[in-house]
Amino acid sequence: MDPKQLFVISAISREGIAEELSEIMEGGEGIKPDDPKLTDEFCQEFANGLYQIETDTIGMSENTKANAEQDFASIMLQKLG
Repeated sequence: MDPKQLFVISAISREGIAEELSEIMEGGEGIKPDDPKLTDEFCQEFANGLYQIETDTIGMSENTKANAEQDFASIMLQKLG
C-alpha cells in the first residue's frame, strides 16, 4: 500500500461552499450558507468541480491544487452574480 495514496473527498456542505466562496471575496460580508443563490444545482456543480480538481491534480504540488481551487471558486463566484 502506498502511504501517499490520495482519496477524493466527494462531499461538501452548503456551509463549506459558502466558506470557500467567502475566502476569496475582497471586502464585504461574504456568502452566507442560507443565501438563496446557493441553490442545490449551484452547490452540486461546485462539489463536482472540487471533485474534478482533486482528481486532476493528483501528484501535483499543494500550491498547484490550491491555485486551481481558487481559480475555480472565482469562476463560481462570478456565476452567482
